[in-house]
Amino acid sequence: SDGACSVFSTVIAGVDGRAGGRDALALGGALAAGTGARLILAHTVRYGLNPARARSEGARERALRLLGDEARAAG
Repeated sequence: SDGACSVFSTVIAGVDGRAGGRDALALGGALAAGTGARLILAHTVRYGLNPARARSEGARERALRLLGDEARAAG
């Protein structure tokens, strides 16, 4: 070891399928690569006052598909 201390052990990047989310993913990837940190992608789902509604509308599947697509696009 060179005695350097990593500032980050985990970097979380929010992903929403828009350009700003891709910028966040690129920045998160660069921070993770530069520090040896683990990169986690996150996407939130709005479901109002009824959490069961998110499941019935396939929100989880759409979110997982979006996360996979964005991760593949980012390399």
